[in-house]
Amino acid sequence: MQPIVIPGILPTNFNYQITSPTRQPVYNYTGRIDQHIGTKDFLFFRYAGIDWNQTAPSSLPTLFTSTQIPAQQYGVSWMHVFNPTTSMQVQYGRTHVEDNVLTQFNDHSLWQKYGCSADMCNSFVGGAAVLVAQTVTGGFNGGEVNSPSSNLSSIHEWSGSLMKTLGNHQLQAGGGWDEVNYTAELRQGAVTFTGASTANFPVTPVQRLAHPPAPNRGSGWPTFSSTIPTL
Repeated sequence: MQPIVIPGILPTNFNYQITSPTRQPVYNYTGRIDQHIGTKDFLFFRYAGIDWNQTAPSSLPTLFTSTQIPAQQYGVSWMHVFNPTTSMQVQYGRTHVEDNVLTQFNDHSLWQKYGCSADMCNSFVGGAAVLVAQTVTGGFNGGEVNSPSSNLSSIHEWSGSLMKTLGNHQLQAGGGWDEVNYTAELRQGAVTFTGASTANFPVTPVQRLAHPPAPNRGSGWPTFSSTIPTL
C-alpha cells in the first residue's frame, strides 16, 4: 500500500508528525521624564512599549505561524502657570498596536507545486501569494494566511484646559479630541474536499425504513487525490 503523499511534504519525515517547538520572545520597554522648566512650566512624558513575537508549528509539517504584536503607549503633558490664580494644561496621548500574522510553508512556492490557479492563490491584495487552506474530510487540513493589521488599535487623544481661581471658587474650561483608527488586510482563503462522492447514496423513505443504511459520510481523499498533480 502506497502512503498518501501531501505535495511538498515527505512522508518519511517523522511520519507527518509535527516536532517543531514554539518560540516566544517578548521584550518590554518603559521610560519617563519629569521636568520643571523655570518656575511656571512643568513637563512630563511617559512611554511604554512591548514587542511580542511567536513562531509556532501549524497543522502540517513545514507549516509555521509567525505572530508579531508590537505595541506602544505614550503621553505628554505640559502645565503653564500664568499667575497664582490662572493656569493651563495641555495633554496628548497615543496608543498603537499592530498584529501581524503570517502562516506560511517553508517552501513558499508550494502553491505552484499544488497546481493552484494564480487567480486563487496569487491574486490577493498587495500581490501576496497565499496557498489557501485546504480541508480534506477524513484527512488533513491546513494552508497559508497573510493578514497584517498595521493598526489593530490606533488611538490619538488631545485635551486642554484652562483653570481660574476666584476667591473660594474655581472655574475650568477645556476640550478634547479623540481619534480611533483601524487598518487590516485579510488575505486568506479555503477549499474543502468533502466525502459526498463516496458517501451512502440517498434512499427513499420506504427503503430507509426497511433497510436502514449504515452511517457512511465518505472520504475526501478520492476527490483531493484526483485534483493534485503527480510530484
